[in-house]
Amino acid sequence: MKKYFLFASVLSISFAFGQSGENMVENGSFESITGKGPKKLGGIESATGWVSATGAKADLFLDDKKVPDISPQKNIYGSEQAQDGQNFAGVMVYAQGNKLPRTYITSKLNTPMKKGQAYCVKFYVSLGDNSKFATNNIAAHFSKKDVSIADKKSIIDKPHVRDVNNKVFSGMYSWERVCGTYIAEGGEKFITIGNFNMTEDTKVDKVKKDPSNKNPQIGGSYYFIDNISVQLLDEGERCDCGSDDYVEVGSSLIYSKSDIIKESMTLEQKLAASTVYFGFGRDMITGAAKRDLDRVAQWMKDNPNVRIRVIAHIDEEEAKLAADNPVYKGVAMRRANSVIQYLIEQGIDESRFIATDKGDRSPAESDSDDAELNQAKNRRVEFQIITR
Repeated sequence: MKKYFLFASVLSISFAFGQSGENMVENGSFESITGKGPKKLGGIESATGWVSATGAKADLFLDDKKVPDISPQKNIYGSEQAQDGQNFAGVMVYAQGNKLPRTYITSKLNTPMKKGQAYCVKFYVSLGDNSKFATNNIAAHFSKKDVSIADKKSIIDKPHVRDVNNKVFSGMYSWERVCGTYIAEGGEKFITIGNFNMTEDTKVDKVKKDPSNKNPQIGGSYYFIDNISVQLLDEGERCDCGSDDYVEVGSSLIYSKSDIIKESMTLEQKLAASTVYFGFGRDMITGAAKRDLDRVAQWMKDNPNVRIRVIAHIDEEEAKLAADNPVYKGVAMRRANSVIQYLIEQGIDESRFIATDKGDRSPAESDSDDAELNQAKNRRVEFQIITR
């Protein structure tokens, strides 16, 4: 009986504070919607488990063609594809002259945190392409009590997890990761995301507007937020915020696009609009890329005689590093193989693919003079129908 009691006590403690590897954030990708969902901006409360932390309401974007204001593909703040799933949130983290109130999102964790325990915290941000400014200080804050206030005021508090260099997140058409380890004080039950620093302590860079973007700029810094996770770490386990083997000299930007696929398009045109993009030196497939690849898999199932050439590219900086650092050698083929493996897992036979390494010899076309954006467009995998 004593042994059983001890086992039950340990088991209850384990579940009270969560288990290693499990996400303690409910609905971290905003896919679960309460009711019929929002009908306008300011509808973050429609995402199960999430609310605005102040009287200034944060936003929820979901693929509802009947409500264009909250469409991921086109809204007043820009356009983006979700980093994971279909939906994402949005917050204002800075406004010129404080003319627009900051917004925050907050959620109750599935279990309270345990004192002295390490937790791996990750979430992704993307600067709305209609923002006039880019900023740093985007952070996660943990608290024992709900920090929500009724007023439309900024929440000034300790930023517990933010980028290790507190960089200015300037990536548009992309998702950049915020990642870090948090050592709990004990009993924290809530996570809140936004800017917790004073305006004078926030670094602001003016954004050079893309000439192809005809929409008016917002006088502030607006960021889309997605794929939020908090995971308990085992003793000695590290939060994977990037491999030490990589020379972090390249951009963290991952290009993303919002190409519209129409039924009237040919298969060749559909494949051309399904290019997959990667992070610097990486071959990991993002959530947005998985959605493109799921469509490619379905097209291949619908056209069982079609074979596809998977053409992989790297950017100039990756090519330079490959000469001296073995980690970067073969990056293009690893990208091609990652894509092919994913399609195989969706039920497509391996014999229907041929992988081609183009290196940095075929840079992508660009209508922008932003060098970082152009390089991000080069870290890609394209598809081409094999005609013979």
